[in-house]
This record gives sequence, C-alpha cells and structure tokens, in this order.
Amino acid sequence: MFFVFPLLISLVFSMVHAISASDVVIPDFELIASGTLDVKQAGVFDVPIGERVSAIVTGGELYLPNGTLAATVVSGTGMGNGIVATDEIFYPSVYMTLEWAVDGKLAYVHVQGVGYMETNSEVWSSMNSRFMIGNMTFTDPPVLGIFGIVGA
Repeated sequence: MFFVFPLLISLVFSMVHAISASDVVIPDFELIASGTLDVKQAGVFDVPIGERVSAIVTGGELYLPNGTLAATVVSGTGMGNGIVATDEIFYPSVYMTLEWAVDGKLAYVHVQGVGYMETNSEVWSSMNSRFMIGNMTFTDPPVLGIFGIVGA
C-alpha cells in the first residue's frame, strides 16, 4: 500500500503536466501603434555593446496601423535611458504621458522591455491589462513601435 500512493501521485502529476504542456499557447504580437518621437539627448556614453543614452522625450505622435492619429506625447513628461546597440536598435527604459486623440484622456506609459500602460480612457481601457513591447529605432526622427501580445 505504501508504494501505491506515491505511484498514484506520480501518475496524476504526469497527466497534469502532459495536459498543461500541450495546452500552452504561444503568443503572437500585433502592432498597436507606431510613430515618431521628438527626443533631446541628455547624454551619450560609450559601452562595450554600443552607447548608453539618456534622453528627454519632448513630444511626438503615435498612429494606429490604419494611419489614424492615436495619441500625442504630452510635452515635458517623457524620459528615456537605455542602450543603443551597434545595430542601431534601442533597448529602452522609457516613460511618457500620452493624450488620446479620441477623447483627450491621458495615459501613462512605462516600457522597460515589457511595458504597461495606465489610462482612465473608456475607449482605451483595454490597454490597462495588456503586456506591450516597445521597439525604438534611432533614425532621424526616432521611430517607436508599440506591440501587444495576443493569443496568450
């Protein structure tokens, strides 16, 4: 009897593991918005994989994938720090406040790898519970893409 109980527990855990492993959904990403940012560099420092950048985000606009204006950056609310790698990709720690074009409500955005947003906009309230990834490329002007995880 002593050996039967551990065997049953082992079988249950094996079945749960097999079921849960096959049910894992691999997420996809969708473009939420993209646009250009007005950035004033506050400091640039050489590091082994590129440059460490400190910057002030002074403005900008984000557009939906269909080209409609989604939001503008509220002047004076943004700051960024991160690494610009030798391939010109920015690995950011950025925060800023957006004003939604549709209703004038505000949103606080913080991106450090995976980002999040807080907004009181009824139109955009679904953003409060979405994981987002930001990718900023330092072209002239800098381009920001915000991607949301879907299917998870």
